[in-house]
Amino acid sequence: MSAIWFNSKGACDVYVRGSERAWFGVYCSGLMVRVLKHTMRDSGSFPSVWRRILKDTYICNYKQDGPLGTFEEVLSTWLTTSFNNKFVVGDVEIDPFCVALNTAIVSGSDPIVLAARLHGQSEIHTYVEGENRAWLADVIRRGRKIGFLRKDMGWESVVQLLELDSDSPIVASYSVTESFPNRHIAGWDDASEDSWYNLTYARQWNDAISGLRDNSDGLEMTPLNWNEFSFRDGINAFQLAEMVEEYRKE
Repeated sequence: MSAIWFNSKGACDVYVRGSERAWFGVYCSGLMVRVLKHTMRDSGSFPSVWRRILKDTYICNYKQDGPLGTFEEVLSTWLTTSFNNKFVVGDVEIDPFCVALNTAIVSGSDPIVLAARLHGQSEIHTYVEGENRAWLADVIRRGRKIGFLRKDMGWESVVQLLELDSDSPIVASYSVTESFPNRHIAGWDDASEDSWYNLTYARQWNDAISGLRDNSDGLEMTPLNWNEFSFRDGINAFQLAEMVEEYRKE
């Protein structure tokens, strides 16, 4: 079973079910599509501008109502499932995965920002410092209260872990990728696996945290930039819609 893990220095780790991360993805991508919907209109007399934008894909020549669904439906699916397929509007490269995350951040409450951060960064170990653990616990509580963070997913255990103390960071990881701490983040790439595993857990943790902080590049979750944080170049679906409309006029 996939899971988002929350790792602590005391080796008291807890997790949220992987289906919660899937829910985050559905929410973020769905919000992006709703914002872009009005730019997707397609007819024989007025072909969608997206046909020009995605001229190098099968979307360009897809029928208005083909075997996979309507043009809008197929385009929506492409945008929400082809996150490795970047495209260009004008002279700007667009990453739809980052656009979806940024749209959630600028549109949502703090729990929705958390969803975007975990969906985009749990694999690469987003983390919260000790002094901000209580703040993050409050964000999760609000998410449970409004029902966005769902019941029986494990959030209560995460809150308990966050509130145990304020002495050390809590680091996220995703079960499908490397756990934390690991030797790559700790800077032990050139050493043998045996030498890494022979270290005490405390040494592994300390070296990994040091490496994470040195190369965090926006991985820290902090209230100081919570609502201003963005992925990649910061483009959200509202801005992308404007860019598409301007491209239509060219």
